[in-house]
Amino acid sequence: MAGRGLDRNRPFLLHGTSREDKKWPVADWIETARLLVNMGMTPVTTWSNDREQAVAEAIARAISQTVVVPRSPLAEIAAVIGGSALVIGADTGLTHLASAFGLPTVAIFLATEPGLTGPRGPFSSTLLARPGHSVTPPEVMAEAERLVERQTLGQAGGR
Repeated sequence: MAGRGLDRNRPFLLHGTSREDKKWPVADWIETARLLVNMGMTPVTTWSNDREQAVAEAIARAISQTVVVPRSPLAEIAAVIGGSALVIGADTGLTHLASAFGLPTVAIFLATEPGLTGPRGPFSSTLLARPGHSVTPPEVMAEAERLVERQTLGQAGGR
């Protein structure tokens, strides 16, 4: 599954990140994958270490339509991300890469302040957990739908 052009039905879920306090709960990733499947999409995820592999496999076990890209070189993962319709990710470098590609990108920040380091771009958005609260899958999906619509309207207006 190389990134050979945009696949409107494949959102990429980037759950891996460097610190435990930046990780969104597995149950929230599973619920997000479920919501994507309900919209007719096929979630894609990957992993780079044993803990991330366990999360990717948990998502795929719960939501069988999920595609798990095996651990791969960065260039290969970047190509798959680049061909995705949408990226939902934790505070991680690959989420920033998706934003740089100009993809609709929802970044979930739980423990860090996105002001200086959050993804940038017209189709990027950062959801920041308020103290004592988390970011919910429905909030993420509402923001994702808004960004995809914005991108679609922008592309239609540029024709």
